Amino acid sequence: MKKLVFQSTVKPYEEANSREDRIKVDHENGLYAIADGAGGVGLFAGEWAEYLLENLPLTPFISKLEFVKWHRDIKEKYIRDRRRYVIEERPDLLLKFENEGSLSTLLVLWHNKKDNTMSYLSYGDSVLFVFTRKYWSSMESYADFLQRPYLISCYHAPAEEHIDLDSIPISKGAKYVLCSDTLSQYLMASYYFTSDIEEHKDVLNIIEADYETLSQYTIDLRKKGFEQKNFTNDIIKPLLQAGKNELSFKEYLYKLYDEGVLGYDDYSLIKL
Repeated sequence: MKKLVFQSTVKPYEEANSREDRIKVDHENGLYAIADGAGGVGLFAGEWAEYLLENLPLTPFISKLEFVKWHRDIKEKYIRDRRRYVIEERPDLLLKFENEGSLSTLLVLWHNKKDNTMSYLSYGDSVLFVFTRKYWSSMESYADFLQRPYLISCYHAPAEEHIDLDSIPISKGAKYVLCSDTLSQYLMASYYFTSDIEEHKDVLNIIEADYETLSQYTIDLRKKGFEQKNFTNDIIKPLLQAGKNELSFKEYLYKLYDEGVLGYDDYSLIKL
């Protein structure tokens, strides 16, 4: 494996303690994960994201049902501890916590170094990319961002139909990149704009006619000349180079945000 790159930074120009993304890098055990706490609903998004990562098993889930059972086993302590905190410190928030709880997405990559295999789990819209001479992502299409993200609740069991659990081949020289949602949108859109595949061009045209937030974002990228960019040299290499340092990562992504090519969000990345 090449040198690890991993960073997580808060929304542009916000206080650092407001970051709701969490990352986990356990290189010794081959465990890498991003949990994107959902701050738009419920409470304690970052705390729930952190709790999910703290309790991840060191080996992959063998089935979707095992993941559901894992969630059932760990959630009660979190609910109990958070409820106690709310009652003692913020009783005004009790009704909101009881009604909405805490929510997060989850993306996990396991690398079994003994047999050199990789497995991943995805729930939500953070994305695993594999860059070789070809491109692969755990999200099937850029158009999937039109859907609301599936979220793991501290109360309700994850829906098995929304769990993506699979193994992936290991390729010599490949880059394995985990990204939180908004950074994933930027990478997928950039790839589609620079791709010669007609299906990708069709997806962009469909999205641009959809009159949704993603539609305007896609239109803006086209206006800024993303069709003329080189995906490797103009998109991937600068991002991974910036990711080698906490400050440069933050400054580079804030620059992309100021240029109008990256949405407003926390940004997290892990590169193997």
